[in-house]
Amino acid sequence: MENMFQQKRASNKVAFKYHLTSYLLMNIFFWFSWFSYGRSMGDQSNWLTWPLYPMLFGAVGLLCHFLAVYILPVKTNETNEYQEFK
Repeated sequence: MENMFQQKRASNKVAFKYHLTSYLLMNIFFWFSWFSYGRSMGDQSNWLTWPLYPMLFGAVGLLCHFLAVYILPVKTNETNEYQEFK
């Protein structure tokens, strides 16, 4: 049982690293798009920083994922039952 818990925790850590990588790549893409498009238009009135919104909301999801994996790992019911019978 303990080995299964460790495998699940390792799997969650890998999933978080994929989530972090995709978050960073998407934000780089959003900021590059915004900067390239805004500079080519030359219109300063349309200089709205829209990449901030997906960046902030994505950061909330990333923070929740980080907390669930690294700070507040919850043992499954099976693991708790196993510990009781030990």
